[in-house]
Amino acid sequence: MTSPLALLRDVRFRHRGGTFAMSVARLEIARGEAVACIGPSGCGKTTLLEILVGIRRPDAGTVEVAGAALHALPDAALRAWRLRHVGLVFQDLRLLESLSALENILLPHHLDRSLGDLAAATDRARLLARSMGIEAMLRRKPRRLSHGERQRVALCRALVAEPVLLAADEPTGSLDPDTAGAAMDLLLDAVRSRGQALFMVTHDHSLLGRFDRVIEMRTLLGAGAAGGAA
Repeated sequence: MTSPLALLRDVRFRHRGGTFAMSVARLEIARGEAVACIGPSGCGKTTLLEILVGIRRPDAGTVEVAGAALHALPDAALRAWRLRHVGLVFQDLRLLESLSALENILLPHHLDRSLGDLAAATDRARLLARSMGIEAMLRRKPRRLSHGERQRVALCRALVAEPVLLAADEPTGSLDPDTAGAAMDLLLDAVRSRGQALFMVTHDHSLLGRFDRVIEMRTLLGAGAAGGAA
């Protein structure tokens, strides 16, 4: 049997100084699988995504992704691992205002040259930008882009290094239906053709039919879960 790309076991997490807590007995994500995570605001979707990619550490349990035990890695090693293996789209996007759109897309390659040839990555960045309809905006700084355009830059950045895991928090929230569909096409192409995996937090139920599996947070969480998180 093929081992899962990602496996969370007996994970417990509580926000320091808050009331929110979660307990996940087991969550598996297979290579080549697209998983949507849904639930009301405050139920812990973003927290779960951040635990999955090692941004947050669980209080107990294990998190294993692409052969790495994220719960046990030192901070510096964990950051380096995430840069090489995870494509992230944050809800607040986290673009660098001092860089152009193209430079933001290529940021993973500038931070870690082991990701591959920069010229080839630049060609890929331009292809991704063309697919997202922002090729003409690549020289602009983020402040000269609309929120939807910034969101598309963040999507391209997540995809450019062809990471093994794509983790996206509401990546289509500010996009019109056609552009949201194009964004999903890019994400799912990475999953279907390259064997990557996608874990996506979304409130857009019109997209759910395109996923292999839909996780409802209230079903996933154990009895210890309480409100108060993203």
